[in-house]
Amino acid sequence: MHDNAAARFYRQLKKNDELLAEVMDELRQFNALMHGRESTPFACRLKVRVVCSLMEARLSHMKVAALTVAMEPEKVFTPEDRLALQDQRKVKGTSKGATKLVALRLTMKENVKLALRAFATATGCTYIVNFGDTGGANFLRAMEIRDRVIHPKRIEDWKTTVEDVAVVDAAWEWLARHMLDLSTRSSAALKQKYSP
Repeated sequence: MHDNAAARFYRQLKKNDELLAEVMDELRQFNALMHGRESTPFACRLKVRVVCSLMEARLSHMKVAALTVAMEPEKVFTPEDRLALQDQRKVKGTSKGATKLVALRLTMKENVKLALRAFATATGCTYIVNFGDTGGANFLRAMEIRDRVIHPKRIEDWKTTVEDVAVVDAAWEWLARHMLDLSTRSSAALKQKYSP
């Protein structure tokens, strides 16, 4: 049984590594495509969209990984957490008290906290993300840039600068460092738990 949990973790860790390599390759391809070209507002806007969508994909995969790695998810996570990890929530559907599942809408900040906390819980360690440091503040600023670019309310919202791109790149690096740190801690926690 313990071997099964360790094997599942390492298979999932391999998938995480493969996805991270794919994400990094996509960023390299994008940067190569843009290399030597003028940083136009369009190029900056596109980079913001690409990097932010890659962060979202990474977090989504981490939530699925948490459910996969947990030996018995129903014992590790509350029913609400299991639904949240699948981007769902229950709401009252009828006056008779029946419930239905609807999409769960989380801010990126809440999504980061949920994904990292859940993966840590699934592997037997704890992890808290601090948004109060410089990296966390930059991440939140990057999400404001993302929201502005993806959901523009005024024409000025579309104007994206090289500085905006730098903030978003820094946010990706901050998130990637947290994911790497969590992978290291999770691996150590599982080795300690399952070593003879």
